[in-house]
Formats: sequence, C-alpha cells, structure tokens
Amino acid sequence: FNCALQENILLQGHMYLFLHHICFYSNIFGYETKKTIPLQDVTDVRKAKTAAIFPNAIEIVAGAKR
Repeated sequence: FNCALQENILLQGHMYLFLHHICFYSNIFGYETKKTIPLQDVTDVRKAKTAAIFPNAIEIVAGAKR
C-alpha cells in the first residue's frame, strides 16, 4: 500500500503486510528508511487523523510505541 510514516517528518513510502509482520519502506533522495513491526507485538490498530482534522490515517500501537 502507498502510505506515509509520521515521525519527525512525513516519509512517503510503502507499507507491506505479511503473515507475521507489518513493514514500511521509503527511499527519498537516497535516504532509506525501513521499519518492521512483528504482528505479535501489535496491541491496537485504530483510526487516526492527519493534521488534526482529516480522518484518513491509521495508528498502530506496539507496546509503548505508536
């Protein structure tokens, strides 16, 4: 899926769903970002808002990280 990861800045990339993991990959101007979340660590998935008004996001909670 095309998506964006919100950290310090918004990173455009791709989310990949596998049987046991959720992965994110981005390569912008040679700056490569890879994130892997084991599904066994995911405690909640909920609707979220971008820019505090647009309800077009999801929030994945894994342990204490969001």
